[in-house]
Amino acid sequence: MVDVAEFSRENQELTDLCAVLDVLIADPDMRGNPVFCELLSRFSEKIRAHLDHEDRAMYAELLSHEDKSINEVATRFINNTHQLRTILSSYIKRWCHATRGGDATGHDEFTQETREIFALVSDRINLEKSKLFPLFL
Repeated sequence: MVDVAEFSRENQELTDLCAVLDVLIADPDMRGNPVFCELLSRFSEKIRAHLDHEDRAMYAELLSHEDKSINEVATRFINNTHQLRTILSSYIKRWCHATRGGDATGHDEFTQETREIFALVSDRINLEKSKLFPLFL
């Protein structure tokens, strides 16, 4: 049985990290701060862990369900997971290593792209709450 409460806790941790990081990214000097870098890494790792957890715990059951509409929900989430992983991987390659150096070059672009990642994560969390989790309640 899928523990929806556990997934909800993971989502809350991601939401909390987004809120803290969103405040910190406004200051270009924070990009060189080791605590900021650790928080950004933790955020990325938590997203990956959450998506992996969903892969292991949810999709097989939904894909094998006799109701085709439930299969379609699972397929859409799997596709969204692949897209989110690709976007996150590109973001990490582009910004995380530069962040550690504290280089303020491109700060506006970094801030914009980071907030876009936060919006994608927020959208995903909302979809999970409204479309995925109810299938297990």
